Amino acid sequence: MSRSTTLTLGFFLLLIGLKLNFVQSYQLTPAATRFWIERIEDPEIIAKNGLQQYFQNNQYSSPFYQTSYNRPAVSNASLLPQKVVQPPTWVCWPVFFLGAFMLLHGMSLRRD
Repeated sequence: MSRSTTLTLGFFLLLIGLKLNFVQSYQLTPAATRFWIERIEDPEIIAKNGLQQYFQNNQYSSPFYQTSYNRPAVSNASLLPQKVVQPPTWVCWPVFFLGAFMLLHGMSLRRD
């Protein structure tokens, strides 16, 4: 990797580590919650939480309806309970130190 790429990636990871340290939880938007539930959650969890009504016989799940100006899927997506993601408290430190290491390594590289 070049010097500028290493410095940029290190600075970016450093800022992400700081943000993970200061923020305790993240609330996803309705679209991100829908993406999370459709692709990541188990079907048993969906059935347990009663969210299967949003995904059965949904004619608006095609990309055409999701990107159209009419936006009929917005009403369905806004009814979903928004997911709250709480990262573990220790995850900020490895990201922060990896960013600091990459930043220092990028500073030690020779300029091209």
